Amino acid sequence: MGYLAIKHAHMGLAFATLILFVGRGLHRLVYQPEVLAPWQKGLNYLSYVVDIGLLCLGLYLLSVWANTDAPLLWVGIKVIFLALYIAVGVLAFRPWLSLHGRWLCFALALLFWVMMFKTAKLKLPFWQWFG
Repeated sequence: MGYLAIKHAHMGLAFATLILFVGRGLHRLVYQPEVLAPWQKGLNYLSYVVDIGLLCLGLYLLSVWANTDAPLLWVGIKVIFLALYIAVGVLAFRPWLSLHGRWLCFALALLFWVMMFKTAKLKLPFWQWFG
């Protein structure tokens, strides 16, 4: 597979993980099920598969970029946004947190995903977005 095919697959999986996160999150926050149905568990596992693929493709792309002279500071910033997205995304699904707290975590996770996407799109750290 060529570089562009891997890059587009990575971007496609990034949108797939966002769609899965939003769908799972809205269902849990709006309906607040006590027990997950089998289809919900299936979506959770699908999300894990998509995320593993996303991570593998991202590591491959990083290995390609590492062999160039291109500045890679933006990749570190993207990884920070990824860690924040995961952390608050996990909290959004925790029933011991208040409903308002879970909605806040859900919104923050979406914000961090957008920040991660924009960082990757511009290939610049966020403090350089506005020149």
